[in-house]
Amino acid sequence: MEQIEHIYVHIPFCSGKCVYCSFYSESYDGETADRFLAALKQEIEVAVSQYVIRPKTVYIGGGTPSLLAPAQLRGLLEIFDDSCSLADVAEYSIEANPGTLPPEKMAILAEHGVNRISIGAQSMDDGVLSRMARRHSASETRRTVEALRAADFDNIGLDLIACLPGVDGPMWTRTVEEAIALAPQHISVYALSVECGSLLYEMQQKRQWQPIGTEEERTAIAVAESQLTDAGYDRYEISNYAQTGYNCQHNTAVWEGKDYNGFGPAASSRIGLERRTNRPDLEQYTLFPARHPTPPRTEETISPRTDAIERFIFTFRLRTGVDPEAFANRYGAAAKRTLPAWLDQLAALENEGLVARHGNTWALTHKGINFADTVAERLLP
Repeated sequence: MEQIEHIYVHIPFCSGKCVYCSFYSESYDGETADRFLAALKQEIEVAVSQYVIRPKTVYIGGGTPSLLAPAQLRGLLEIFDDSCSLADVAEYSIEANPGTLPPEKMAILAEHGVNRISIGAQSMDDGVLSRMARRHSASETRRTVEALRAADFDNIGLDLIACLPGVDGPMWTRTVEEAIALAPQHISVYALSVECGSLLYEMQQKRQWQPIGTEEERTAIAVAESQLTDAGYDRYEISNYAQTGYNCQHNTAVWEGKDYNGFGPAASSRIGLERRTNRPDLEQYTLFPARHPTPPRTEETISPRTDAIERFIFTFRLRTGVDPEAFANRYGAAAKRTLPAWLDQLAALENEGLVARHGNTWALTHKGINFADTVAERLLP
């Protein structure tokens, strides 16, 4: 049986919808959450019968997992305690919004071995948070980080979004400064992405708001990088910075092309040549145990060549880069046949200053980070 070492769980509940959000979520309801957990338990039990589930990383995201009631949060974690061997888990992450982790929930997380908390701060300005329909304040972010540290959690991450509407240069600089002042071990800085399905997209279509230009966006990201690197954070991935030893192991595994199994509505899995995504439909998800062993989802078997190409391109998100020949040896004949085309493109990209070679390893340059999508497209033979 194939062994699964990386698990993602999608908790589809939120207390509202942020204007920029296009991720799948539904309003939290206690009864619905109970039915969701029952369905999740079945989905995981079926996977355990098909694979050896011995994770090295577990990532519980959403949505807002920390919205679950204490008993439900305990029940969620007990599903993994009962179904999987967690002896090898090095990183056990959960996402949370500021103000949603009272001491009782923190104690439950600690009791079950959760050791990494990712906080959706997004901004440190109350006016911006309000305009983005966030349901917390900057002071709640500070209090949540302080409470987690007092509860002996020593791997805390903050998420920030650059280029939010109404944020000028000085305000963005202050936001990054205030995030650094909280001394989290990890900080993610995502450039605002206006996705179809979000309220911000609708506002843009109605010309009620227009995003800033590419150069302004790159300036904002460069400002954050300068502040964070000066403060001792390493930019180990395009959007992620960490103190030494605190890179997100789960996300790094995905970027390195490792297999992962996703559970919950809208969750995706990648196992060998199999790719599947659960339908983003909470109602259908809660009904599936009475109808079918697995939730409604799309499934696809891809070719070895497509598999190798996708995984190879993903590795370039990491600043450590990739050794193409070692990669080709790991992924077999299809990758080896594609290797000459990759090496030709990498040489051309090197001439353009977008990638650089260090021994046998190729990685994005500082300039190349700004053109990561271009590099990915060029590496498609």
